[in-house]
Amino acid sequence: MRKRKPSLQKEKILELVQHSHEHPTADWIYAKLKPEIPRLSLGTVYRNLNNLVQEKKIAQLMVGNVAHYDARTTPHYHFICEVCGTIYDLDTKTLEDAINQIIRTLPHHVTTHEITFRGICQKCRTTHPSH
Repeated sequence: MRKRKPSLQKEKILELVQHSHEHPTADWIYAKLKPEIPRLSLGTVYRNLNNLVQEKKIAQLMVGNVAHYDARTTPHYHFICEVCGTIYDLDTKTLEDAINQIIRTLPHHVTTHEITFRGICQKCRTTHPSH
């Protein structure tokens, strides 16, 4: 069986997610790529994002009922601002060590875990001091 060559749309979607630190949504990706690929449909964006997630080339992060996409597929933690909605990656070695210790003590086989911190980001605290 021959492997299919990835479509131009799929390559562009993956490239955009990989070069974005924004944890983009399908709508954001569609709006960014539509001028470059006029025949692109939102359905194509969703289909390719789902395929990329299944292929483990990107990760999906659900915030409420909205899917965001992340090129970083290794376990890491996020901070979500409750004012502006921005999602930040957190690198916390100490937390990772504690989580791994907990996982080792569980009688279960843990395949993945997620930790998300929510609050008000530094930018919003500066621009909206009442929060």
